[in-house]
Amino acid sequence: MIVTAMRAYRVRVQPTDPIRTGRGPVPARADLLVELVTDDDRSGWGNGSDSESGIAALAGAAPHVLGRDPSRIDPRVLWTTLREALPIGPLSAVDTALWDLRGQALGQSVAGLLGAESGHVRPQVRAYATGLFRHERWTDAEHARELVLEAEGYAAAGYTAMKLKTGFGLDADTRHTAAIRRAIGPDIALYVDSNAAYTPQQSIALGEAIAAYDVGWMEEPTGPLDWPGYHQVRAALANLSAPIPVAGGEQLGAASDFTAGCDAAAWDVVQPDVVSAGGITGMWRLGRLVRGKDMAFVPHCFHTGIALAATLHLLSAQPLNPPGRGPAFAYEPLLEYDRTEHPTRQDLVRPLISQHSGFVPVPAAPGLGITVQRDILARYTTAETVATL
Repeated sequence: MIVTAMRAYRVRVQPTDPIRTGRGPVPARADLLVELVTDDDRSGWGNGSDSESGIAALAGAAPHVLGRDPSRIDPRVLWTTLREALPIGPLSAVDTALWDLRGQALGQSVAGLLGAESGHVRPQVRAYATGLFRHERWTDAEHARELVLEAEGYAAAGYTAMKLKTGFGLDADTRHTAAIRRAIGPDIALYVDSNAAYTPQQSIALGEAIAAYDVGWMEEPTGPLDWPGYHQVRAALANLSAPIPVAGGEQLGAASDFTAGCDAAAWDVVQPDVVSAGGITGMWRLGRLVRGKDMAFVPHCFHTGIALAATLHLLSAQPLNPPGRGPAFAYEPLLEYDRTEHPTRQDLVRPLISQHSGFVPVPAAPGLGITVQRDILARYTTAETVATL
């Protein structure tokens, strides 16, 4: 078996019911996908962060991948070479595709390959529901009412944790947090995420206002590289009568930025994303870094079904987070499970990746354990390229 082609696709989904965070509208969902094809018609898939230049940049990976036997490629060894040849977004896609192919070639799941090092292979991972956005079409009154209905739906579906979008003003955020806590009761974890819409001072004020509602973490309370601001918020929220952990990191990619954030004691919960932090290899390295700094590793996940599958396998094999760090349930691996409208997450891969009683099963077949649906891929592809032997 050798890799004979590397295909890349830019996919884009325009939502029919647009949503927004406190920082503004959520744009069309765009991703860079990489397919590595072998001479025996296997395909390995990866998801990277999208950019105008990303698809062209992938040519830098072709000499290092084409013509090679995936069973003999250890992505962890090749990663440094690829990092010198590629931006971090395209690298993320290639690295994940290599893991997928290696697992298929060796007849093991990616979780199994990683678990050989960590000693963990979980058949399922606890999930928290990410939704509770504001829809563009809603009035303020509709926003308040619909959030409660949505939260009740997640609770009824079996989720043991969920995340609310804040950043819409202190009064509104406080009312929404209180209403959702009343609706879901005391036994379901509730996290809040301001998407860097606030200053550190505003985030501290929000924390003081919602501390009584048992908030599991406050995510992105300031700009992604504002280490003094993060440290200020973290110190203030740790001193509340009901302390609130601080989470962040989804907008970062470079390992040096995560090192800087950890060294600045910016976070309790660190949230890199497999599409922008170097794929499975990059995330595996970051997990070791984060836990070594006595912080919880809880990846961000808001992309296609390929990224969802990769994150599941990664979490299946993760060691436990440091005891007592982070909120309820974050001691064990915890999956962010996007519940917004997103066809390339919902329809692109099979088997369907779904939640049951608060957990999401990890695909068990070799590699990532998924098959990409070609008709869905074609529907949302806006550009593609191929490199061959």
